[in-house]
Amino acid sequence: MDKFLEWVSKNHREDLGSITLEEAEHIAASIESIHRWYYEDLDPGEFITAVVNNQLVEAFAIADSTNMKFMYMYPMYLYNEMPAGWRDKALRERCE
Repeated sequence: MDKFLEWVSKNHREDLGSITLEEAEHIAASIESIHRWYYEDLDPGEFITAVVNNQLVEAFAIADSTNMKFMYMYPMYLYNEMPAGWRDKALRERCE
């Protein structure tokens, strides 16, 4: 998880408020779930499934307080770090 924690620390927007180590670790674990969903076909859980499926309302509805506060980091990670094929994978899984 170190590389994901490093990514969170590097990409956190200070203008949106501070981030504690506990919050950074929580977000890093969720980002690792996105990575493992894409590369290892692991079930990422309900919240990350909503995120990768671009289901904004559902993602906010089930997000815990940390995920709600830092929701901006997930699309940032998907857009900047994941291969463009993540959208196709999410679409295929929705159709199954």
